[in-house]
Amino acid sequence: HYICLRRGFNNVRQTIHHSFMRLGIEHNELSTLFQTKKKIEQITGIYSMMHDMCPNTCIAYTGPLENLNNCPKCGQSRYDTQILAATGKQVA
Repeated sequence: HYICLRRGFNNVRQTIHHSFMRLGIEHNELSTLFQTKKKIEQITGIYSMMHDMCPNTCIAYTGPLENLNNCPKCGQSRYDTQILAATGKQVA
């Protein structure tokens, strides 16, 4: 149910709950998002991974691109330039 990811958290949780019910998988409708994600990981074997992306969605900073500070396609900074200038912290 990838389409449900475009909706708010409660709609996502409700859609997943109904999907589990249709598949005969016991799942509490009041489960947290963390619990739901863990249940999906157990069922499918698919785990989420977090990677920085170009703000323009040109690339993901993985593999040979993981150490770049700017997007090689559009030149956009990987990090929020205002936060970086003000604090020195690299916040994507």
